[in-house]
Amino acid sequence: MIKTLVFKTLQRFGFTLISNSRFEKLHELEHYKPASQPFADHVRRVLQKHEIDCVFDIGANDGSFARWLRDEVEYEGHIVSFEPIPHVAAETARLAASDAKWRVLPMALGRASGTADFHIMSSDVFSSFLTPDQQQPDRYADSNKIAETVKVTVETVTNIWRKVSSELGVSRMYLKMDTQGYDLEVFAGALPVADSIVALQSELAFQQIYAGSASFEDAFSAFKAGGFQLSMLHPISMDEKLVAIEADGLFVRT
Repeated sequence: MIKTLVFKTLQRFGFTLISNSRFEKLHELEHYKPASQPFADHVRRVLQKHEIDCVFDIGANDGSFARWLRDEVEYEGHIVSFEPIPHVAAETARLAASDAKWRVLPMALGRASGTADFHIMSSDVFSSFLTPDQQQPDRYADSNKIAETVKVTVETVTNIWRKVSSELGVSRMYLKMDTQGYDLEVFAGALPVADSIVALQSELAFQQIYAGSASFEDAFSAFKAGGFQLSMLHPISMDEKLVAIEADGLFVRT
């Protein structure tokens, strides 16, 4: 009777009594703003749920992913973008100059530190350490062919994270990899600091685009062995028969 009396009294004044767990769920929904696309919506939820304070944007190209994080995902934390093509990195750095929490480093990431030959393709978004596979889908034949090869600096996620985390005071990383067939090499260079990676995004191939690149099954197994489980698959491209070519896979630490 006392409980009923309390409820009715609160309702008379426009209030409702709810449990702490219910309040937390309602609070989360209140701050849940749908985006214009489902993947952006899901990435926002992951960034918020896992309290991510730094995104490593590996394979940044023209900075479109970082700008997508700001505009669509509404992420306000730190972003560190990596782009090995010199003139592209310079242009992306100019875009980032007005954003105090976005820095661009002109380098590639891999399994170990050093230098390596990097292939700039006819369409620079396809540029890679790997060479195009002769059996790649026909739709990429003109875009994904080597136009120039340059020597680039290669670092590891581990080395850069140890510096950046100290400088920025961050501790929870979202590792985004879009390296045209080289993601598992990048991931191998991140394993010593894997405990700091709470979520990762990788471009997964269902059809071979680069010679020697990892298959979807290889990537899935490697991330699972590293302690990550699939959270979402987002299609990137399909062939003329609507068979998947690539997809972005989002994984979270379990």
